[in-house]
Amino acid sequence: MNSLFLEKDLVEMTDFFGLVMRMQHYMMVWQVIGGQRIINVLNLNSIDEAKHSLELKFSAQSEIELNPSNKAFCYISMTQTIFKTVITKYDDSGMRVSYPDELKLLDDEQVENMEQSFSVMNDYHFVKGYKYVDPKFDIVKVRGIASSSFINNRMVGKISDISSQYFETKVTRMLRSQHDHDLFADELRQISLDEEDLIFEESRSTPRSKPKEGKTVIMARQGNIATKANYKLYDLSQGGMSVLCLDENEFQRGVQIHVLGFDDRRFDQPMLAEVMSVRPVDEFNVQFKVGMKFNT
Repeated sequence: MNSLFLEKDLVEMTDFFGLVMRMQHYMMVWQVIGGQRIINVLNLNSIDEAKHSLELKFSAQSEIELNPSNKAFCYISMTQTIFKTVITKYDDSGMRVSYPDELKLLDDEQVENMEQSFSVMNDYHFVKGYKYVDPKFDIVKVRGIASSSFINNRMVGKISDISSQYFETKVTRMLRSQHDHDLFADELRQISLDEEDLIFEESRSTPRSKPKEGKTVIMARQGNIATKANYKLYDLSQGGMSVLCLDENEFQRGVQIHVLGFDDRRFDQPMLAEVMSVRPVDEFNVQFKVGMKFNT
C-alpha cells in the first residue's frame, strides 16, 4: 500500500487533489454516527494551498447532518484512495475539510471490502432520502446507489429513482425482530474497529478487528436448509463477514446465503448474504476465506 504524507509529500498531495478537482471525481465523505455510516457524495470545488484545506460541493447530501470538528473519512473510488480528515465548515452547499495527515492508496482486497460496506449502507440511506441530489449525479463512479439511464452518451441517475429492491431491503430491516437486532448488535460490539479505521492501523491483523477465537456462524445456502453447517468466523462488520472453509469449491461468487445465527444463538429470521470472494488464507491452500456482504 502506498501513501502520501502531509509532512513530506505536500506538493504531491496538492497535485493529487488538483487532479481530483479537474477530473471531478466523486468523493464519498462520511462519519459513523449511531453505529451507521452517514454518507455524502461531493465534488472538490477548490483548493486552498496556504491553509491546506479543500472546499467540497454536495452532489448528494444526507438528510442526517455530519458533525463539524469531528473525524470524517473520504473515499475516492476512481483513484482507490482513502483518508481521514476533519470537517472545519459544514452547510447546505457543502463542506470544508483539512488536508489529511496521510493519504492511502488501497490494495484490491481493501477496495472490495470498502465497496461491500458501501453497497449495504447506500441502499439503506438512499432509500431513507437525501435532502439534495444533483440531477446529473453520475452513479458509474459510486456503485449500487440508484437506477440509471443514458443521457448524451453518459450514464447518469437520480437518487429519487429508487428501485423496489432498495425499498424492500429497507422494509425487511424495519421488520427485523428486536431479538435479531440485539443479537447482531451484540456480535458487532465485540469488534471495535470499522473497515475504514482498520485501514489506518499498523496491521490489518490487529486482534481488535476479529472475533474471539473459536467464534462460529451458522449458515445455509438459500433455499436449501440441508446445507446448514457451522463455519469459523474470520471477521465481521456492519456490512459483511468472512468465514473459513476447507474446500475452495464449496462456495462460488454470487451464491446467496442464509445466516442463521452465531455459535448457539439463532436469529428469528435469517440474515441474507451474498458470496463476493473465495481466497486462500495460507500458502498451502489448506483453508479458504469466504467473503460475503449482507443484503439485509
